[in-house]
Formats: sequence, structure tokens, C-alpha cells
Amino acid sequence: MALLAFASVGFLAGCGTEAEDPIAELPAATGTVNISFLNFPGTGDVMTTAAAGDVIAVAVEVTKSAGGNRPQKLRVYETTTKNTRGTQVGSDYDLRNTDEAQIKNINYPVPSSGNTVYLYFEVDESASAFSRKLLTINVNGTAGVSAFSGIRLGAQGVGTGPSRLASATGQIYSACNAAANMSDIDITYAFLNGTTPTILSNPERAVQGLGTTATNCDETTNSSTAGGPNTLFIKAPSTESFDNASDATLAALSFTNARALTSVAVGDVIAFKTTGNRNGLIRVESITTGTTGSIGVSVKVQR
Repeated sequence: MALLAFASVGFLAGCGTEAEDPIAELPAATGTVNISFLNFPGTGDVMTTAAAGDVIAVAVEVTKSAGGNRPQKLRVYETTTKNTRGTQVGSDYDLRNTDEAQIKNINYPVPSSGNTVYLYFEVDESASAFSRKLLTINVNGTAGVSAFSGIRLGAQGVGTGPSRLASATGQIYSACNAAANMSDIDITYAFLNGTTPTILSNPERAVQGLGTTATNCDETTNSSTAGGPNTLFIKAPSTESFDNASDATLAALSFTNARALTSVAVGDVIAFKTTGNRNGLIRVESITTGTTGSIGVSVKVQR
């Protein structure tokens, strides 16, 4: 299932919202905004492979260029013929009229028909300009697994790094960024009771008495970091192989007696289930104890 500061977007439905000619040739982009796919790095157009039925999650970062226009809206179009307009999927997505980088999380269900899909991400800007970036999806193979390594999450103390993770994209969020991305954050870290390194869902942070307000964010004085999906966690049996995880082995994970938090130690493998029914594994690589410490993990999750 899973393959973007800062707001999140649900699944893109395959229905257009504008009456545009799907076979019309694309006009040349005239804008200056920078568009990047954080979990599909590379300059220019980007390509990936996915199976029909996968859900490709794309962390789309939009940044105003120096001296350029500010972003206004994001639209996504799908087509099987390159350089044609295609059909808009979902609605227009509002962007903050700001100089700061911002992220939209886009989830795209890969269709069963066709060998190649072209997704055009277009950003409307001020001054009636627009920018565009292409993600080409080669449709073949079986259901896949997204893998992310070298992730470091900070604990809840002042001065630590971001403590929240969206497993679908591998993107981490600090408190200010998290406030606008609650629906995508499914794994967080804290050092509880002064003794226990703990992986927990974002809603569980409030239950454990952790702070739920981000202060001095760029657009508001205070932003709520409460809520979000209630991910379940359980320590995986020793027979589960993180290195050889596949869609089939992840789908077969058992979550009997799973909870919204679990204590962890270096070397542990933790199974998790998201509210979107994506199963995954977390391998704990390192821990620096304390409320100003951190945890290093690798993650594998169904697309």
C-alpha cells in the first residue's frame, strides 16, 4: 500500500473537478516556484515503479524561489499520454501564501490499466504564473514495500530533533510542521517517565501527559499538535525478518493485544498497523536516553 510546512491531503479520487480537454497539449510552465518530491529525490522529472493497487505516497515540497512568486494552489493531473493535460484528480489544494517551504502529502492509488501513468503536479502562483513537475509511474510487478533507513527521531525535550514520522513517505516533522500534518503522522518517539524509550502514536502523546501545543510557529502563535491516527504497535516475533520483509509477510503480521505505544530497546523489531491498514516494521538501530535524547530507526511499510 504505502509509498508530502504543511498540510495533508487524503486519497486522490479519480474524478476531475475542471472541464479541461484531457488530450490538449500542456502549455509551457511560466512560474518560479520550486517543486520537489522529498521521497523521490532528483532534479527535473522523476520516475518510479509500482504495482497496480499500490498507493503511492508523495511528499511534495513547494518553496518560493528567491525574488520569485508565492505559491497559491496545487493541482494534480493524471494521463497515459505524456505532455497532455489529462484529468485532474482530487480537488485544488490550498497552499499557504508564504516564503517558507511547505509540504503536501499526496496519496495516489495506482490503477490496474495501462503500463505507464504520468502525474503532473502544478502549482499556481501569484502574478498568474504556474510551475510544474512530473512523476512517471511504470505500472508492473507485485505489491511493493517502501523502505526508509537512517531515520532519527528526537525525544520530547527542548532542543531535540523532530519526533514525528509519516511512515508512508519517511518524512519527519517537528512540532510546528506536525500541527498541519496530523493525518499523515503515524509514528512518534518519547522518553517516558524518565526511564523508558517509547514508540507511540501521536494521540497517545496527550494520554501520556506530553505537550500538545507548538509555540511560535510561522503563522500562528500556538498550534495544536494533538490528534491524528491511532497507530497500533506490538513487538514482532523473532522469526519475523526485517531484512526480507515483503508485502505478503507484512500483511501476515498479527496485532493481537497491540497497543498505541510500546517500550523499545536497541535491536527490537516493532510491528505497526496504521489506520489506513498498512502494516510495517520498525527496527531500532540506536538510542540516546533521556528527554533530550533520540532514537535511530529503519522502517519498512506496505504501499
